[in-house]
Amino acid sequence: MLKNKNNYTVPTELNYKKEEYLYKVSKANNIEELISAPIGLDSLERTKYGELNGRNKINTKPFNHVKVFLKCLTSPFALLLWAVAITEMVFFATLHPTLVTFISSLVVFGMVFLAAFTEFFSKYDEYKRGKHQRTIIENKYLTLEGRVGNEMNLDFNELKERSTLVKQHKLTMGDVILLTEGEVVPADCKVIWSEHLRLDQALISGKQQLVKKSIYSSGEPENIIDLENILFAQTVILSGAAIVVVVNVGLDNYVKNIVDKQHETHYHSASSEGVHKIINIIIMIVLAVMPIFIIFAAFVVKNFELVEAVIFAFTIAVVLIPEALPSVIASNLKEGNKKLVDESIIVKDPETVQNMGMIDFLFTDKTGTITSKDLDIVKVLDFNEKENENLNMYLHLAATHQRNTNSAVDQAIIKKFAYLTEKEKSEGFELEETIEYSAESQISGAVLSQGTHEIKLTKGSPYTILSSLKFVRDGKNVEKITDKAMDKIRAYLNNEENLKYTILLVASVQTEEKAVDDNDYIFEGYVVIANELRGSVQKVVKSFTENNIDIKILTGDSKHVSKHIATQMGLENFVILDSRNYKGDEDLEAYNIFVKMSPYQKEMIIKQLAATHDLAYIGDGKNDAAALKQADVGIAVNDSTSLAKKNADVIMLENDLQVLEKAFMIGRHTFHNAYKFVKVTLAANIGLLITILVASLLFKFPIVSSLQLLVQNLLFVGSNLAFVFDKVDGDVIKKPQRWSTKSAIIFMFVAGLSVVMISFINFAIMLYGFDMYEPIMDWVNNGGNEHLRSSVKIPSELAQFQTGFFIEMIFTHLILMFVYRSSKVSIFQSRPSKKFCAILAITAVAAFVLAFIFSSINFEFKLMVGSNMWWYAALAGIILLSWMIMETVKFGYIKIFKEWLW
Repeated sequence: MLKNKNNYTVPTELNYKKEEYLYKVSKANNIEELISAPIGLDSLERTKYGELNGRNKINTKPFNHVKVFLKCLTSPFALLLWAVAITEMVFFATLHPTLVTFISSLVVFGMVFLAAFTEFFSKYDEYKRGKHQRTIIENKYLTLEGRVGNEMNLDFNELKERSTLVKQHKLTMGDVILLTEGEVVPADCKVIWSEHLRLDQALISGKQQLVKKSIYSSGEPENIIDLENILFAQTVILSGAAIVVVVNVGLDNYVKNIVDKQHETHYHSASSEGVHKIINIIIMIVLAVMPIFIIFAAFVVKNFELVEAVIFAFTIAVVLIPEALPSVIASNLKEGNKKLVDESIIVKDPETVQNMGMIDFLFTDKTGTITSKDLDIVKVLDFNEKENENLNMYLHLAATHQRNTNSAVDQAIIKKFAYLTEKEKSEGFELEETIEYSAESQISGAVLSQGTHEIKLTKGSPYTILSSLKFVRDGKNVEKITDKAMDKIRAYLNNEENLKYTILLVASVQTEEKAVDDNDYIFEGYVVIANELRGSVQKVVKSFTENNIDIKILTGDSKHVSKHIATQMGLENFVILDSRNYKGDEDLEAYNIFVKMSPYQKEMIIKQLAATHDLAYIGDGKNDAAALKQADVGIAVNDSTSLAKKNADVIMLENDLQVLEKAFMIGRHTFHNAYKFVKVTLAANIGLLITILVASLLFKFPIVSSLQLLVQNLLFVGSNLAFVFDKVDGDVIKKPQRWSTKSAIIFMFVAGLSVVMISFINFAIMLYGFDMYEPIMDWVNNGGNEHLRSSVKIPSELAQFQTGFFIEMIFTHLILMFVYRSSKVSIFQSRPSKKFCAILAITAVAAFVLAFIFSSINFEFKLMVGSNMWWYAALAGIILLSWMIMETVKFGYIKIFKEWLW
């Protein structure tokens, strides 16, 4: 088995049912009969043949209901609960056949299934939402409208004029697609025309290497993926261009077959890793506490048998396990995802929502994000800084014949000089070869012919062009370039007024210049491009800074242009690192503008800083793909290249940084609600654990029954869902969020002590204020009953005491949630959402209703009666005192640890 960079395990042997078919397609001269469709379809035929042969559905792993549900039923917490429930049921059937034991076992079983169902439906809803969202962000492909014509003499540009953009899922067998660099192949296809075609097939081969493809497939390859004229879905065009015919669609392609058989290594984000650490700690605490409680219950608490001690210890374990954690986290992510969709943001993985809340560095390319994607050609000038119609025509010719349909510069040239189209046609120019842009050469162009005359026209980086110049066109004359001429070109580039523009140099090689060989370039002139700043950028940059997100520009553009843009943006005290000075061991945090960076350097910079920071990268081109993948959160716009979108974690439906700013704030909001749920729940559980442990030592009688603990645990689970809908204080989302296991542990013990204090105040009131102590202790000291197999046998005072503790536990937990949800003073400085308050109110009412029902049937509960009813008035005082104690603990904690929930 081979591992590729996407963490997929790629099968080295694969029984692919379409293998023989693709071999036949590869060898056949005429494939119309094999694909049951003509080559080249119009829109009506696309609908007709799509119904007959199937459409190109987007590859998604189907939702395996049984597997997902079983996974929910076998999570670490669920497995512990299974052990408890099964053990109690065995005890009921053998050693302890009481109704309480039976009901306790059923309640634990119910908890397992309730938590599993909640998590399952959250995941299923997320799956359906993700499936719908993928149709929103799916790629469009330049697809021929009508028949392809003579396959032996295809013209890329002629077919391009007859093509239209078609969504991936609408493609079908027979569709002819024009593919260029940076695009992801949408389906299994056969190549019918190619030019310098190179692919990345790592997804299906597991190997990172350039794979050559062409219209011919030589020899008899051992593996189907080695067929040179077959492109497989989800592979990537790294260079060149191709015209292809779709020969296999939908969920029956080769890469889908791999997805079905591969084992995917799930990537755990920083936020999910924090949750997993917390889960492991809880499990260790539970396993350590259970034997301790068995000993305490059996040898310290009087009237307990060993079997009852084990059952009680198991109940404590159930109480300690926050079984709702996975479902609350899933529900929280779902809620955050919904908010992002409302802001026109699509995330591919729900965990990305929380990851966005952790971002402290935002790297952005310049073009298409900070500046407008539609470039503005300000002027085209020759060597003498004059307009030149011939130069304009040559540039337009090269741009229209350029294969890369994603080139923003070529699109801008075509738009500016569209009026020359008819003249060019009458001149009779033909394309001989395209010169593809690469990060290494930083030039692009075309070789054009006109009869016996041939011109090789290039445009690109001044650094590259200047090093190749041998001649200069001065008016109508071509002369050898001199130092004076070079100084003149450099002076124009370094002119203070021109530094704010991106300037490309234009050079040519022409056959009629007899003194010129293929590598001796003639300087033709300048292409001056404006960098129009997006209107909202300055406001957004200020807001990002206020919210502690450091914006850094990572671009292939020049130092002067980047500096001009940074000034316009409102960046202050910027420090620039040029690619020529980048060694790989710098303190990169000191820089906020990185210029002239190649795609590889971008990737290395992101990788280096990601080791110590949580960072996002936003880019839209092929050159950004590697950096997008290295970032904690890769962000692309919906009209980015298909490769950029493939590597991104987040897709922006609107190219607006203001939307992105809102997305980061939503991420922080989502993260904080999840984190405070974990911390507050752990504090409540640990507080209850310490209370029961200490009370057992002091009082020597059971302060609460197993069934009461299970009922309160069910109410706790329901109330904790309130955190999903809670508000977050404005000052909290001013800073990036972080998971801290150490902080969670300290918090749960310190905050948990407030629960202990309140419970013991309640114990004192009930035992001494309402004279329950002596009757209960008489029962204890006189041996009471032989054991506690029936609630009827315990004295009324003990039953009332346990029920009073049950009710107080619920209210203490609710006050804990209400007070500890914010670092500010509750009610006066920070108010929760209405949904949060509603869930807490429902839980409080449910506690009384359940206590009343069980008390009515005299089963494990007994409400205060007679003079003891005044305890309910005392409960109101306990609630007020709880609020004051918890606010005091919170104030002291912040004073000492300089933090609260984050």
